[in-house]
Amino acid sequence: MKIITRQQALAADLRTYFTGEPCLNGHIAQRYTGSKCCYECDKIKTKVRRAKPRVEYADPYPLPMGERQLCRLAVEFVRLIHGAMA
Repeated sequence: MKIITRQQALAADLRTYFTGEPCLNGHIAQRYTGSKCCYECDKIKTKVRRAKPRVEYADPYPLPMGERQLCRLAVEFVRLIHGAMA
């Protein structure tokens, strides 16, 4: 693999570059030009992140549909009233 500096990679608009030097974790691999992150480290971080279960969020609209529509209409009414007073 050809050794190229990050500055040369930026000038050539390349996505990755290779310095031939190990990263902080000891990998000798290509690095991403934008983040300076080692390709192997990025692969490991992605694998760990994908292994985690997705977080389930609570329903942002706990009200039944009819009541939710009433709340929305009430908000619109208040905005209309305040807009008329200004």
